[in-house]
Amino acid sequence: MKKIVSFVIIAVHTLLLCSALAQDVPASADIVVAADGTGNFTTIQAAIDAAPSNSDRSTVIYIKRGIYNTEKLIVPGDKINITFLGESRQETVISYHMYDCDGGKCPAEDAARWTGDNILTSATLTILGDGFRAENLTIQNTAGPVGQAQAITVRADKCIFINVDFYGYQDTMYFWSEGKRSYFEGCLVVGRTDYIYGAGTVFFESCEIRSWGGGWITAPSTALTQPYGFVFNGCMLTYATGSPRGGDDGELVRFGRPWHNYPKVAWLNCDMTEMIHPEGWGDTWNMEYAATSEDLHLYEYNNTGAGADMSGRADWAGIKELTEEESANYTVHVVMAGSDGWDPTEQPAMVQNYTWTGNGPDEGWLTAQNWDPEGVPTVGEIAHVGNASYITADGTDFSADLILTGKAVLNVGANSSATYISVANAEIAATSDVALSGRVATKDSIGLNIGGILTLHAELAGVHPLIKSSTGTLILNNDNSNLFCDIMVKEGTLDAVVAGSLGKSSVKVNSGAVLAVGDDNALYAKAKLEVYTGSGLELNGNVTISEFYIDDVLQDIGEYSATTNPEIISGTGSIIIGRPDTFIFHRGANGNWDIPENFTPALLPQAGETVICEEEMETTSTVFEADIIIRNGGSLRLRGDNHTCTGTIFMEEGTSFRYNTSGSGMYIH
Repeated sequence: MKKIVSFVIIAVHTLLLCSALAQDVPASADIVVAADGTGNFTTIQAAIDAAPSNSDRSTVIYIKRGIYNTEKLIVPGDKINITFLGESRQETVISYHMYDCDGGKCPAEDAARWTGDNILTSATLTILGDGFRAENLTIQNTAGPVGQAQAITVRADKCIFINVDFYGYQDTMYFWSEGKRSYFEGCLVVGRTDYIYGAGTVFFESCEIRSWGGGWITAPSTALTQPYGFVFNGCMLTYATGSPRGGDDGELVRFGRPWHNYPKVAWLNCDMTEMIHPEGWGDTWNMEYAATSEDLHLYEYNNTGAGADMSGRADWAGIKELTEEESANYTVHVVMAGSDGWDPTEQPAMVQNYTWTGNGPDEGWLTAQNWDPEGVPTVGEIAHVGNASYITADGTDFSADLILTGKAVLNVGANSSATYISVANAEIAATSDVALSGRVATKDSIGLNIGGILTLHAELAGVHPLIKSSTGTLILNNDNSNLFCDIMVKEGTLDAVVAGSLGKSSVKVNSGAVLAVGDDNALYAKAKLEVYTGSGLELNGNVTISEFYIDDVLQDIGEYSATTNPEIISGTGSIIIGRPDTFIFHRGANGNWDIPENFTPALLPQAGETVICEEEMETTSTVFEADIIIRNGGSLRLRGDNHTCTGTIFMEEGTSFRYNTSGSGMYIH
C-alpha cells in the first residue's frame, strides 16, 4: 500500500510540473529556474539543492533568460552529474561580485552570507561535484580590477563547458585540484591577469581567449608528475580594448607566468593576435628555476597570426616548438583520457548551434539552405554568422539568438524583428526605409551602415563603441538605458527621438554628420557631447549636460542654441551646461588630483561636490576642495610633504593610502 501511495504522489507532482511550465522548456529539463517565477525555482542554488545526491545520471537544470546575481553558488561534492542548461548563451547570466581583499573577502557584508567551501575563493560558481556540465550561458564576476575575483573555481573531475562565456579580470577561472580534468568547447574566456590558472588538466577546443592589455593569460602550477596542464587547440587569442583599468589599452599580453610547481601549457593550431608579446613568457614571477628547468613544458605548434612568430621567444629551457609527431600526443582524446578513458566529446551539444554558409538561393535569414546544419534556427537555438558574411533580415521574425562576429553584416531588407542579436566587430546595415525590433547587445564594436532610414525599435545594450556611417538616417526609438558606450556619428544623421534613446553614452559628431535630439532626456545628463565645425545639432528639446565640446574645446557653463551658435545648432532647443554634483576620477598619464582631464566631466571638482575614485589618485600641493569616495580597490597616494584636502575622504573596505618612500615623510590634512 505504501508503494502505491508513493507512486500516486510522484505522478501528481509530475503532472503539476508539466502543466505549470511553458511549452518552450526542453524535454531534457529536470528542474527549471526562472527569475520571473515561471519555473520550479527562482534561484539557482535552490535548484542545485533539490537535485538528487550521488545520481548516476545527469540532472538537467534549465535556466531561463535573466541575470542571476544574488547568490554565490556552489555545487557540493555529493551533487554529481549536474547540468546547467541556459536558455540563452548571453542572456542567461550567472553573476556575482566577490573579490579577495586584505586576507579576506569583500564586500564584507556579502562575504558574511557564505560559509565553508563556498567562501574559500571569491568565485561566482564553485564546483565540487564530479561530472558537472554547463552549456549555453554566461558566468561572470563583476568585481573588476580589484584583485582575485573568479568566475569559476573547479575542484571536480570530468567537467564539461560547451558554448559558455566567462567574464572576469584577475583569475577568471581557477582549476584548484591537481590532475582534475575539465573540457571547454566553443567558449569565450575574458580577463587580464592570470585569468586561467591552477593545477588542473584542462583542454580548450575552438575557444576565444580574449585579453585586456598588460597582463598574463595563464598562471599554471602543474605537478611534476602530471603529463598535461593547459592545452589550447584551434583557439583564437584576441585583444580587447576598453579595459576597466586605466593603462591596459595598448599594452602587450604574455602567454602567462609560472605560478609554482612545473607549469605545462601547450598552444596548438591557434590564431594569435599581434598583441602577444614576442617573448611569449619571460616573467619568472620569483620562480628561480622557471627559465632553466626542462620540466616546464611551454609548447607551441602550427599556430598562425602575427603573435605566433616564435623567433623572439624568451630564452627558457622549457619553451619549444613541437614536431608533428609530438603534437599527436596533444589531442583531446589523449589529454583527457586519464586512467579511465574519459572522452568529453561523446555527448553532443544539447543546444543546436547553426553556422551561416550562405549556400541558399538568397541571403534570407530563414532560408534553410543558408545554415549548417541545414534548417531554420528557432527558439532556444543559436545562429552564428562570421567571416565577413552577408545575411538579410527579410521581413520575418528570427526567434533564435543571432550572433554576429568577424565583420559580418546583417542587412535589414524589410521590417523585421529578432529575439536577440549579439554584435561583436560586426555591422547592421540598411539601404531602404525599414525598421528592426527586438534586442541588440554590443559585445565589441558595432557598425551601423545606414544608406536609407533604419528605425531601431530594438533595445540597445552594452559598453562597446557604436559607429554610425553612410549618408542615411538611424532613428533610435527605444529607451536604451543599458547602453554605456561611445557613440560616433561619422556620416549621415543619428536621430534620438525618445527619452533615454542614447542611453548613458557619450556622443561625438564628426564634421558633415548630424545629431538630432527630439526629447529633453534623450541624452544622459552626465554624458559628454563633442561636435566639430561642419557638424550639426538639430535640437527639438532642451539638453542638459555636464560636458559640451566644440572642436575639442570644453565650453563654459551656460546655454547654447541656434542664436548663440547658428553654425552648428538648429531647431528650437538648446544645450544647457551646468556643474554636476558627482565626478568620476579616471587616471590619465598620471593620477594627479589637480588635472581637469583626470575627471569626468573634465573640470576640477569644487567644495560641496563629490568625486568617485576607483583607481589610484595622487595628491599635489593644490588644495583639493571636494569630497572623495574611494571604493572598489581604489587608493590615495601621498606624493609630497604637506598636502591638503578640505573635503571629507571616505574610504570603503578594500581601499588604502599609499605613499612615497623618499623624503622626511608625507602628510595630508
